[in-house]
Amino acid sequence: MIPTQNQALVGVMAGILIIFLIAGIVFYKIMWKQFRTKLQMFSQRMDAAAVQQEIDKAVLKERNRISKVIHDEVGNKLIALLFELDRNFKQESFGIAGTQLLWQLSRELKVSIEDTRTLVRELSSFELDSNGVAGELKKFCESKDGFYGVTVGFAGFSGAKRFELEKEKEVVAMVKELVYNSFKYSGCWHIDIALTWDWESKKLIVEVSDDGYGLRTEDMRQAKDSGLVGMQSRCERIGAQLELIKVKRGTCVQIIVPL
Repeated sequence: MIPTQNQALVGVMAGILIIFLIAGIVFYKIMWKQFRTKLQMFSQRMDAAAVQQEIDKAVLKERNRISKVIHDEVGNKLIALLFELDRNFKQESFGIAGTQLLWQLSRELKVSIEDTRTLVRELSSFELDSNGVAGELKKFCESKDGFYGVTVGFAGFSGAKRFELEKEKEVVAMVKELVYNSFKYSGCWHIDIALTWDWESKKLIVEVSDDGYGLRTEDMRQAKDSGLVGMQSRCERIGAQLELIKVKRGTCVQIIVPL
C-alpha cells in the first residue's frame, strides 16, 4: 500500500517532533546541571556569609566582655591604689625613704593605668590604622575577594584622610554589612566599593554596588524591618544620608558622610 501525501507529512512532522524532544531533553539536562551547580554555590555562599557575620558578632561581644572585666576589675583597682598613694604623699606619712619608693611606685601605676585604658579601647571596638576608613576597607575587600566566586573590588585611596573616629567606625561597619548582604541575598558575582573624598564640600561619598538581582526603591520603603531601613537610622545618628542609586543591573547603595 502506497502511503498518501498526508501520511508522509505526518511521518515527517513526527520525526521532527521526536528530534526536538530529544534536543530539548539534552538541553534541559545541560542547563539543569549548570543551574544546580550555581544554586549550590549560592546556598553555600549564603551559609558562609551568615556564619562569618555570627563569628564577627561573637568576637566583638567577647572583646567587649574582656574589656569590661579589665576596666572594672583591674583599672578601677589601680586607680584606687593610686588615689591612696597620692593621699599619703600629701600627708607625708611615709618618711623620706618611703616617699621616694612610693613615688616611683606611683609613676609605674600611672603607666599601668594608661596601658590598661589603651587595652580596653583596643578590645572594646576595632581601631582603624593610620589610613582610617580607606585602609580598613581595603584590607576587608582583599580578605573577601574570591569569597565563593565573588570578586570584591575597592577604589578610594586618592584624597583619603582621617575624620571623626566614631563616624569612621560607623561607615566601616555599614559597608561591611552591605557587602555581607550582597553575598547572601543578591546572587551577585561582583561587588565594588568606591570612596570619593570631596574635601572642598567636606563630604565622603561611599558607594557599594553589585551585579545581583537588584533592589527597587519601593522595596526600601515597604520593608520597615529590613537591614537598609535600620542602616538609615544609623546614618541619621552620624548626620549621613543613605540613597539607593538606579543602575541597569544589580544594586547600588550610596552613603554621603559629612566630614
